[in-house]
This record gives sequence, structure tokens and C-alpha cells, in this order.
Amino acid sequence: MLAVALNTVGLYPKEGWGSLFLETFCGFKVIRTIASEKIKSGPLQLCEHEQYDELAKNISEKWDSSQNILELRGLKDKLQKAVRYMFFFDPDKRLDRVFLEDCRGMLNFPWAMQVFILNSPEPDYVPGRTIINQADVFILNTHYGETNKKAQDQIKKYRPGLLVFRENLQEGISGELKSILGQLFEAYLENRTRVKSALETNYPDKQITCEQARKMAGKLKVSLFLIGSVCDEWGYTITQCGLGCF
Repeated sequence: MLAVALNTVGLYPKEGWGSLFLETFCGFKVIRTIASEKIKSGPLQLCEHEQYDELAKNISEKWDSSQNILELRGLKDKLQKAVRYMFFFDPDKRLDRVFLEDCRGMLNFPWAMQVFILNSPEPDYVPGRTIINQADVFILNTHYGETNKKAQDQIKKYRPGLLVFRENLQEGISGELKSILGQLFEAYLENRTRVKSALETNYPDKQITCEQARKMAGKLKVSLFLIGSVCDEWGYTITQCGLGCF
């Protein structure tokens, strides 16, 4: 399972980034989540659904699976729950390759690969340290002119090894960026495979404690969130868990 969160730092484009990435990479779907306390009329609303089976029925009835983009509107916690269940607990809805389009994907889907797009016309806009540390790749959109030098300096200061690209995304994704993203996708899948193999070898009863999961994350050099999502995907239970670890 390959999940890629498309994070926007700065201005969120009206049409989002999902269509652009679908044009570049084959075999993906886009899940676009729109968190709102005031729900507008639309086909897929999550404000009234407490049980996942109700949500699944709603999606089945109203989402044409031949379409590549699914838009979900609702309360933040229910959006997170819906996407998590679609990925890990519903064999009929499980998606293999998906772009998660959400301006706060790092917070809402921390188990996914994180692509950050700086999309700001402000010359003094500087991304925060947390954002820089969580990114797998950073794209500086040059659509508004020359990219922000302060942003580049900030990234170099905190993550000198972080991959940074200058792209005019309104004109498409360059061949170089496409190639690098493809390599990062493969690395993400390889990490999931390594975690799955370690779980199968060491925990045949499909139970692992929080402390054991932490040690595994350190040994494999992956995040706790990735450990948690692989456990979800393959039916492992995490016990004695610290609140919010996974």
C-alpha cells in the first residue's frame, strides 16, 4: 500500500494538486478531505455518520469507483477515521496507491509519505522546523516568481540533506522530480515490507506491545506511525499502548 500525503504550505490552490499528480503517475486514486464544522451540501458528508458501516454504505452508493478523485467533507476526526478504515479495515474499499490531498496531511495522515509544496507569493514566508523535519521531499512552487530564498535557507539549516525542488507546478511536474518521487515511493514501500517481515518473524501471534513497537521503529529507522499503519494493514494488535503513539 502506497499512501502519499500532499501538504500545502501557504496558499491552498482552488483545484488542489491531485489532478496534477494523477497526470504524472499511473494507478493512483486521490482522496481529497475537506474538514469543516459547517457542512455544505454535497454527495459525501461525514457529519452524521458514527459507525463505519454506515459511512461505507454511503461511499458505495454515491462514489463512482471509475472516478479517480473522491472528495470527503466532514469533521476532522471523522475524516481521519474514514480514510484509516478505507485503507486498513475494509477489503472491498482498500486502495493500493493513493494521494491524500489535505493541506495538513502531516497531522491527519502521519503514516503516509509526506510531500510538502510551498505555494506562497510572500517573499518572506518561512516554513517551520516541524514541517521541514517531517517532509520526505519539499517542492518550492515558482509560479509566483523567484522562490523564497529565506525558505531555502531555513530548509538547508535544519535539513541539509532534504530533497528540494524548484518547480512551476502550474506547468506540470518535471521529469527529474517525477524520477525522484518514483524512487521515494519505492523506498516507502520497501520500508513497509521490512516492517511486515519483522512483524511476521517476531510476533506470529499478531500482538506487539507499544515498547516492542518503539524498539522495532528504532532498529528499522522508521517512524512509529509507519509501524502502526503496517500493523493495521496486516491485522496486528498493539497492546499496552501510550496514547497517541500510533
